[in-house]
Amino acid sequence: RSNPIARLLKTAAQPAKLSVLGPDSYISPDWYETRTLVPTWNYEAVEAQGQARVMSAEDTYALIVDLSAQEEEKLRPKSPWKIEKVPEKQAQALLRAIVGIEIDLTELTGKRKMSQNRSAEDRAGVASALRLLGGDASEAVADLINPSLRVACSSRDLRCTLRPSRNQTFSELDMG
Repeated sequence: RSNPIARLLKTAAQPAKLSVLGPDSYISPDWYETRTLVPTWNYEAVEAQGQARVMSAEDTYALIVDLSAQEEEKLRPKSPWKIEKVPEKQAQALLRAIVGIEIDLTELTGKRKMSQNRSAEDRAGVASALRLLGGDASEAVADLINPSLRVACSSRDLRCTLRPSRNQTFSELDMG
C-alpha cells in the first residue's frame, strides 16, 4: 500500500504501458554459414498499453491462490503450499498488504528478431549452436528461429500491432 502506483490507482484507472522481454540470446557470427557477419542479439519483446486499476480484495485473493497453485504444481513431487497453511489472522494481515493491479489492454505491439533475415543455412547454424550451448533461454531462442514456428507479419523484422475490436479479446485475434 506504500507503493506510489497503487496510491495513484486508488482514485481512478490510469493509462499504463508495460514492456515484457521474452527469450533472448547473443548470436556469434561464428555460428553462421556466411562468414562476413558481425555479432547480434536475437530477442522477442511485447509492449502493452491499457488502463490500469486496483483489483478488488476478493479478486486479488483469488489471483494469489490460483497463481500459487499454478507455480506449486511445477515443484511436484513436493506437496503444494496452500494459503490454508498460514493461520487465518496472519494470512488476512499479509493479504491486506498486497494490492492487485489489472490492466485492460487496448494495444499490444510485438517485436521479434530471430535471424529471420538470414538464410536457412545461417538460421540452422545458429539454432544448432544454441541447442549445443543449452539452457532454457538458448533452447527457447533456437525453437523460435525454426522457420516453421514463425508468425508471418512482415518478411524481415517481425513487428505486429494488434488492436482488438470493441468486443474482442486479444486471445481471439487471428495471428495468421
